Amino acid sequence: MRLLVLSQLQGSPGTEVFLEVARAAGHDVTLVNPLRLLHVAGRAPALPLDAPPDAVFTRMGSATPERGFDVLRGLELAGLPCVNRSAPLRVTRDKTRAYLELAAAGLPLPATVLAAGDADARALQAELGPPPWVLKDPIGTKGNEVRLVPDADALTAELDALGLARRAQLQRFVREAGGRDLRVFVVGGRAVAGVERRAAPGEWRSNLHQGGSAHPAALDARAREVAESCARVLDLDVCGVDLLPSEDGPLVAEVNGSPGLAGLRTAHGDAPVHAVLALLAERVSAARGARAPG
Repeated sequence: MRLLVLSQLQGSPGTEVFLEVARAAGHDVTLVNPLRLLHVAGRAPALPLDAPPDAVFTRMGSATPERGFDVLRGLELAGLPCVNRSAPLRVTRDKTRAYLELAAAGLPLPATVLAAGDADARALQAELGPPPWVLKDPIGTKGNEVRLVPDADALTAELDALGLARRAQLQRFVREAGGRDLRVFVVGGRAVAGVERRAAPGEWRSNLHQGGSAHPAALDARAREVAESCARVLDLDVCGVDLLPSEDGPLVAEVNGSPGLAGLRTAHGDAPVHAVLALLAERVSAARGARAPG
């Protein structure tokens, strides 16, 4: 296949893993920064390629500016199979929007309040349980802009600083997770790999970018069911679903439409990327079949 990988982050470890594995498998792969493409309304974005790609694989997440998603939408309108597509990615890059969809579908989530600057700390405690609480920026990534709020006074100060216009998520702190979560990698609607992420000593966030470590993990039926349901509700072809172990079973901490691949490779080798390549091949075959004369 001729594959276009779309990412504004050149040198990203996860993107480099995909490029390496795809090229070793014999595919012609080009990495392009969508922010550098000429995009005229009504035309496909101009690509620096000798021939059109067969498909597009996106490495675009919370750090991607809106213009990158406009370019992706232009490629979709030109008829290229894109994994993932722009509309689902736009939802999942915003934790609040994603949580609204997941909650409406009945997925298991930690108790969550969409915080407002004039909210009463006592009313919030009634919803969330005792402190500490987790405060998240809806557009944060890699564990950045996520912090623990130790008590009601600190919460009042945080909310006052936010003001009425700022958005934030306030969640129950899942103590029983103990600095661990389960990243489930879903491809084409099927959970294909699990990684337990463990926080570094003295750190409560398990993100690899915060010093966490990745370990192979078996997936039980419930973890598979929840992760695959998240992918279906958010209409994602490829995603990482982060599950927190709790007394009530796995709770969805986050769904990432551009999940890291370096930690997956550490735990599972190249198999997860080959699952993505197989899905891309299916989409290319389907697109060719749709264009074939009837």
